[in-house]
Amino acid sequence: MQQAANTQINATGERLFEDIAENNEDKYRLRSTSDSHDFVIFLPGTNILEKVTDWPKIERAMAQGAKLKCHPLTSPTVYQHLVHKYGAENVIEKKKSGKSILERAGIVGCCENSEMGIVALAKGKKVYLFGKRDEWCTYTAIYRALEDKGSLQADRLKSVLSSDSSGLIPSSPDSQQDNVTSFFDQYIGVEHVAPRSFSGRVQQAGVADS
Repeated sequence: MQQAANTQINATGERLFEDIAENNEDKYRLRSTSDSHDFVIFLPGTNILEKVTDWPKIERAMAQGAKLKCHPLTSPTVYQHLVHKYGAENVIEKKKSGKSILERAGIVGCCENSEMGIVALAKGKKVYLFGKRDEWCTYTAIYRALEDKGSLQADRLKSVLSSDSSGLIPSSPDSQQDNVTSFFDQYIGVEHVAPRSFSGRVQQAGVADS
């Protein structure tokens, strides 16, 4: 992914970047809202909230005015806990449209499980990450590749989208197979090392420990 982020930007990358900015929508059925906040942090769902979230960093951002947007899969208990701890005025409830709130924000925060930071970057927003650095999530490899000089760079996202070997497969059938082939071809000649268990013994696929 780091290699893809240094790819020369082409027309495909520019088109996909614009498509992300213009054609995104809420993944869940959420209520439209007119709420407007300058700095919004989109939280993970309850299932990984504590596992991946850097709370001290979030609290420092809240001291500077950031609001918390609850994930649509936030449990009522967790929502009430956040309201009790940070105040109802600082916690945006889960059923309000994240797309609408992101659209009006100038600064967007998220953890590496979320595509909201990628969408925000395509929309020209300032984006900060609030995930624990040692926890790898769905989009961690992409976000790490977009980092340069301490911030996420939109041009590096365009480069990733321009690369035919990043592992991101476009929806257009005419280029899908080419991208799949390019992705695997780059590993020809790379040494493949068998995984090891924590005891240091080589683990072969399909072979159970005796």
